[in-house]
Amino acid sequence: MNIIKKLILIVLTIIIVSILAIFLINSHNDTKKEDEVIIEEEPDGYIHEMQPVKDVNMFFTVANCIQKYIDNATKTINIDQNNNIIDEETKNKIIYSLLSEEYISKNQINVNNVTKYIETMENYSIFIPIKMKCIYEENTTNFIVYGLVQKAETSKIVAERYYIVTTDNINSSFAIEPILNSKCQSIEDVPTDKFVDNVEINKYNYFLIETINVENLLIKYMAFYKNIMLNFSELSSKYFNQEYFEKRFGNINNYQQFINNNTEEIQKIKLNKYLINTYEDYTEYVCKDQYENLYIFKETAPMEFTVTLDTYTLPNEKFSETYKAADENMKVMMNIDKWRQMLNNRDYNAAYNVLDETFKQNNFGSMEKFEEYMREKLPLHYKIDFGKFSNQGQNYVQEITLTDITSEGTDLDSTTVTKTIIMKIDENSENFVMSFDI
Repeated sequence: MNIIKKLILIVLTIIIVSILAIFLINSHNDTKKEDEVIIEEEPDGYIHEMQPVKDVNMFFTVANCIQKYIDNATKTINIDQNNNIIDEETKNKIIYSLLSEEYISKNQINVNNVTKYIETMENYSIFIPIKMKCIYEENTTNFIVYGLVQKAETSKIVAERYYIVTTDNINSSFAIEPILNSKCQSIEDVPTDKFVDNVEINKYNYFLIETINVENLLIKYMAFYKNIMLNFSELSSKYFNQEYFEKRFGNINNYQQFINNNTEEIQKIKLNKYLINTYEDYTEYVCKDQYENLYIFKETAPMEFTVTLDTYTLPNEKFSETYKAADENMKVMMNIDKWRQMLNNRDYNAAYNVLDETFKQNNFGSMEKFEEYMREKLPLHYKIDFGKFSNQGQNYVQEITLTDITSEGTDLDSTTVTKTIIMKIDENSENFVMSFDI
């Protein structure tokens, strides 16, 4: 009897364990099904929202696609991409082949009426990309682009424009939708409710990836900033940090006067050397032109940056660290180099303000007379070599040699000038006052 009870107990245990096992398996399967449903909501793994374009190669590749579109919409350009002469009908076919199917369908565009739905250009124009965002799809990338249109012949900025550009990442083709008669105030205002999810390739709408290295990128940045300084000064002023702009120039009128006074030199500037500092939120490019002037670009995305033109207008963390640890001789040399930056930058107001008050009044009396003297008696742009250093009471004396790096615009018999700088430094700050032999 005991044996029978034991057998029954064993059978019941097996049944209970089996039921629990079946329950756990079903529960696990239900959980797995729920997980699979969640995954299927975004099977391609892409984030379907607008985001800045970080890939510098694609940024300028998309800009090239827009330039190709503008070239074909220009009346005076009558050759195709293979340098074959083409007639008006062929030009219309090419333009039609570059438009997106969505744009064509929405406006019932055909080859015969295509010019009604694009903006034609009278003369050769250049597209300057300013800002670009994108949405990634499985096979395509949809770009929203804001930029400027500039007449090549006169360099005049004639228009601000928005475009939607779709690149097909499978067959390297592109399609464009121009945003005409737009009331957009920013790139965020461009309608993004529907995008093209594929672009059929044809004879004209293929693209090649433009490869941009750091040097090429900075050449573009320097050329762009020079361009808008000379031709769109109000826009160029917006690339400065507001605090920096107000302290360096004061207001837009002073800034425009600075450009007017130095137009000839600005036209000549080009990248000479650079260094890169990488931070968590941005990349800093410290560039020098052939005149040893600084252009510091703090970049968060391609063509999205702020500019500063010196390291003296606002406190500079790296300068301050070095200055604090330096001895008196090094501090004097660092301050003189600041003064050199001011003069090279034609920032005569800043250079005048660091002069000893008695020295200023006895020798110049006004900033205007100081500027006149400096332009007449010293090289336009120069580097400094440091000579003998001595301490005379509370003052430091530093001999320097200024070497003209342009050999332009002086009444000197040679390209070098020797000066003696007398300086008093504030031990508790980076402030200093100075004078020099006249």
